[in-house]
Amino acid sequence: MKIISLKKGPVKKKKIYGLDMGESGLRIASLSRQGEEFILEDFSFRDFPLREEPIDQATLIQTLQDLKKDIAGEEEIKAVVNLYRTEPILKFLTLPYMAEAELNKTIRYQAQRFIVYNIDKMIIDYAVINTFQEGGLKKVNLALAATTKEVVYKEVEILKNGGIEPVSIGVDCLAQFDLAREKGAFKNDEVVGFIDWGAKKVRLQIIDGGIPRFHRECPAIGSWEINKALKQNFKLSWEEAERIKREFSYSPLEDKDKGDYRKVIEKVMGDTLLEIKRSLDYYIDISP
Repeated sequence: MKIISLKKGPVKKKKIYGLDMGESGLRIASLSRQGEEFILEDFSFRDFPLREEPIDQATLIQTLQDLKKDIAGEEEIKAVVNLYRTEPILKFLTLPYMAEAELNKTIRYQAQRFIVYNIDKMIIDYAVINTFQEGGLKKVNLALAATTKEVVYKEVEILKNGGIEPVSIGVDCLAQFDLAREKGAFKNDEVVGFIDWGAKKVRLQIIDGGIPRFHRECPAIGSWEINKALKQNFKLSWEEAERIKREFSYSPLEDKDKGDYRKVIEKVMGDTLLEIKRSLDYYIDISP
């Protein structure tokens, strides 16, 4: 099974589903092919019950089943999904250009240089991002991703129990990059950053000259840290903290109620932005 999917090739199916699994809920979209384009036909989501701990497997499977019925009824769903609850080992490499068979062997050798686990227990995949000329030599930029077979097999089992047949398991940051590239978001002389702010972590990705150069996952600075701070400072339930966070963001509270909440929320936001700045400073330091 593919862990990352950036390779170009003909899409045979007229309809495809995309499933995004996160800590706060599930989202699924159905797309149909019209010529070389895909058109969004339907979109549905289900939020998990508010809680501090990871969702249990039974609730996850039931939510998958309910979401499948929402968008497809009894129809079989084959979907592209994201790698759930774990970050793969991810490296961006530049190598001499070579035939695919030779590149497959080289990738395994390259992976052994930075994977400390037993390679035989890992699933390793790669995608060529582009080819270029440098110093008279043809080279390739590629993304290499690896995770344990145990993680993938467990996710596949959960998906199948939920009525979803996975056809590809992708990496979130590479999917973001690929979409932005397809939309022409990058220029050769620009540096672009993506910040993916989730419930329990923040992902930072830097694209330099149209090529991914840096990726970092920052745990324990997601939006739930705001819930925790509000809950602790004001003796609130998790549900009350979530309501205040959302009302503060989308439909501001009355001024008399906002002052104390603002201090707590801005403190968490400040800590998060500081961590992001550290990552950006690190990238600047290591960049040629």
